[in-house]
Amino acid sequence: PLLAIAPYFILKRFRQEVSLKKLLVSLLIFAASVPISIFLLGMLDHPGSDNAIHTIKSGMIIPFLVFGTGLVFIPAKST
Repeated sequence: PLLAIAPYFILKRFRQEVSLKKLLVSLLIFAASVPISIFLLGMLDHPGSDNAIHTIKSGMIIPFLVFGTGLVFIPAKST
């Protein structure tokens, strides 16, 4: 979860407008990424087991983590 929290505080430090709502959604995405990745690996008949370690090794979890981290950087208002 520090991957989602750190950009929030860095942007706040540089006086950027960051929505607390986006931070909370980002943290929810981080929390849900492991169960969703395990479910997808179980459905895809992926070689190996469908557990938390294998989701990291196979890279199935990475899109969720990247999206969760990047969500904080989307501006609240277009300028």
